[in-house]
Amino acid sequence: MPVFMHGGVHLGLVAIHVQRPVDRVWTELAWSPDSRKWQRIEPGRALIPCSESILDYDYGCVYACACPIFLDDEIRIYYGGSDYHHFGWRTGNLSLATLRPDGFAGYVQESGDGPAVITTAVIPHAGEDIRITADVGDGGAIVVSIVDDKGRDVVESTVVSETMTDGRIGLKKTGAEGIRLRFEISNAKLYSFSFGRQVPSREGDGPQGFMKPAEAGWLGRSG
Repeated sequence: MPVFMHGGVHLGLVAIHVQRPVDRVWTELAWSPDSRKWQRIEPGRALIPCSESILDYDYGCVYACACPIFLDDEIRIYYGGSDYHHFGWRTGNLSLATLRPDGFAGYVQESGDGPAVITTAVIPHAGEDIRITADVGDGGAIVVSIVDDKGRDVVESTVVSETMTDGRIGLKKTGAEGIRLRFEISNAKLYSFSFGRQVPSREGDGPQGFMKPAEAGWLGRSG
């Protein structure tokens, strides 16, 4: 499991081997606050899945080779793939998977009956701009509010209706030393939030307010 820091937490790309007769390996995402106690984001759901086509280049095994490479516009994960079962004769290869910036994991609504609602713990805040990274679908939105300890709005909410990466949202300043943020998510995926001007990093240091992951993010596969 390659381990690296991102957004103030440890992330790991853990190889999961399902024993015979399945006998295949894929890569899942795990996180830890201290590198000692680990939690898998969603056990059984792959961050980098195996192909479902027998003898495709990564049908049998997907092993993350090293820590990701962080570019300004994407995250690159190189992995070792193979075309057949773990214990069988197989052809190996070096493959590449990519993520959008901050795209390891995100929050989405579980039901179409209403939005997902997330309220943070109290977060130190010195009046900096609040920024988020999110994918917003057709007709979707994320309503962002600063709330008190009873969940009541402190300032007028802001509605985010388009996909953005580290995008500034126009919430008024409160003057408080600590704030709670509430996100109401409809047909959208929220990846992270941060304070102030976000400076892209190639070292994996993510935003101050990176949210504890809840669901594996979408990952594209390429040869």
